[in-house]
Amino acid sequence: GSSTAGSIHAGHDQGTAFLETESRILGDLGLMLATGLPIVAWLVLRRPRFVGLARAAAVALFVSAAGAAGLIVLGGPASGIDLASYLESRIGELTATRLVGGLVAGAIVWWLANRRPRAALPIAGIAGLVGLVLVGLGGHAAGFAEPAPVAAMSVHLAAASVWLSGLLVLAWLALLPEHATEPMSAIVPRFSGVAIVTIGLVGATGIYADWLQTGSLLALETPYQATLALKVTVTASALVIGWLNYRSAGRDRRFGGRVVGEAALAVAIVVVTGFLASGSPPGPAAPIQIARASSTALDAGDAELEISPGRPGPTQFTVVLSTAPADGATVELDLNRLDQPAETRLPLRPSADRLTWMAPGGLLPADSRFDAAAIVRDGAGAEQSRTRFAFALDDETIVSGRAEPPLDPIVLVALALLLAAIAAGGFLLARRALPGSDWRSGRVALLAGGVTSLALGLLVLVGGPRP
Repeated sequence: GSSTAGSIHAGHDQGTAFLETESRILGDLGLMLATGLPIVAWLVLRRPRFVGLARAAAVALFVSAAGAAGLIVLGGPASGIDLASYLESRIGELTATRLVGGLVAGAIVWWLANRRPRAALPIAGIAGLVGLVLVGLGGHAAGFAEPAPVAAMSVHLAAASVWLSGLLVLAWLALLPEHATEPMSAIVPRFSGVAIVTIGLVGATGIYADWLQTGSLLALETPYQATLALKVTVTASALVIGWLNYRSAGRDRRFGGRVVGEAALAVAIVVVTGFLASGSPPGPAAPIQIARASSTALDAGDAELEISPGRPGPTQFTVVLSTAPADGATVELDLNRLDQPAETRLPLRPSADRLTWMAPGGLLPADSRFDAAAIVRDGAGAEQSRTRFAFALDDETIVSGRAEPPLDPIVLVALALLLAAIAAGGFLLARRALPGSDWRSGRVALLAGGVTSLALGLLVLVGGPRP
């Protein structure tokens, strides 16, 4: 609801909030390692010790199952329902599937680790990827009717999994070099090409999710947005260190310490994400700003109109003035319904600064169209200014009349993904590698990243929702 929008762990006591967060972190971290370790083994290590990696992937799946079990135990009490009712809910079913899948796949991978370790890793990777899709289906992205948010979140988690797993493997080899089958100067360029592609996908999908969930980029108005800003800061710090490691290609003496630090920051990102997953993003409850009608340029008014929650039913209307009117002035909102004869005039109440004026309440019917006007009158009742607006609703939300930013971030993300796909295709056709990266690993990463960027970019552009 709007009362909890933007909060972290709304309605949970500290103990439940802590355990829930820890369960989410364990579940996500386990699935990410199970997904990323097989890819790192094939593209980066080339001649890995498959038994050890297969066992690590099995443990990661067991950890993901433990996290899912924690969420199930906490899910009922946190939602105010019994365990059986929680398991019958959509979220409960998805979490239970993750629990069973993690246990079964983990057992299979562990059994195969000593027998057919090369076969164990693909099973772990598929199980981890399916688990990440289930995370997306049970998260904030699933609140939209369109498929693009869930698809983008799945790509975000999968790409982050490869980046995180690669950093942890490099950090492990830096701390225990006797386990490396090749020098770091040979291993790091292979990871560099993979990292460039995965970081690009993580960045684009992260901006997309940020805009959908908050309606703004890097705002600090709510605890949720502040936590998101912390995640962005930690990510930027990791990328700065990563740039230094990329430039060194594993050849200088400080590489080991830097890659350990970068890996630690990557794990910290997962921790912060655990807090975000339990929070309530403010975007769905944020007011929708209505664009001024084109004829308003002839009027004296320059007010702004906001509608919350922007769907049929009980509605709050807010008018924001550029300058406060004189004492004794009044502001009203004239709503003229266009699809059937009806007119309503709502008197607005001022805030302390007399710039923001709000209606005590209103009702917007489904499938309706309105011509609205924010009217300022002086103390004698004479009209001082009039600002016109026009908007329409279907049975779910406002479908026309929204004030759009000059540059729509969602369109920019879609275009960036499509341009990245074109660039990847150009590199592949020219048989060129990414700068500073291994040719073979880089080409595989470019192919996978290019296809993903093309599909996701088209999906976001033609079928994605708006905040």
